[in-house]
Amino acid sequence: KMAFKKWLQFHNDMDYQHYKTLRSAAKQAVAVAKTMHCDWLYEELNTPEGANKIYHLASAHHCSTQDIDQVTHVKNDDHQVLQDLPAILRRWSDYFSRICNKEFPHPPIQSANPILGPILPVTTAKIEATIKMMRNGKATGPNDNPAEVWKIFGHQGANILVSLFDRITDQGAVPPIWPTSTMVP
Repeated sequence: KMAFKKWLQFHNDMDYQHYKTLRSAAKQAVAVAKTMHCDWLYEELNTPEGANKIYHLASAHHCSTQDIDQVTHVKNDDHQVLQDLPAILRRWSDYFSRICNKEFPHPPIQSANPILGPILPVTTAKIEATIKMMRNGKATGPNDNPAEVWKIFGHQGANILVSLFDRITDQGAVPPIWPTSTMVP
């Protein structure tokens, strides 16, 4: 590590060659140690006393392949630590079922003050420019029309939106679903 840090600091070719030599020697030492350990393990498993070790190895391998290996403690509703896997999985299932199906109170939707003065007319060019800026693959709004639909409609879709916005401006009322929806910029 020190050779690598020295090479990073000065970017000298001689330091890089020294680092490569040390890295190669470290890899070779690790390979030799690993081979020696595996040879010892295989010799140990071939003995009558080591025959039971194969089951310990299989059990350790099975435990290491389990999906839950990061959770160290799971407690139940009484704050007691659960130890058996079915109880832990049941606890997780109950927890996620509870948080996914419970309705949380939402804060009231704040309304803004009305804008006084004349309302500028909505033009087809402005709507087309806005449609071009819409990103594909985003969540739909309350009308369930994705941005891709408006892009496919092109000029005709812009005309539909212009007539909708003109009707809203003339009547002074928006569709009833719009005030209850949440707009996220």
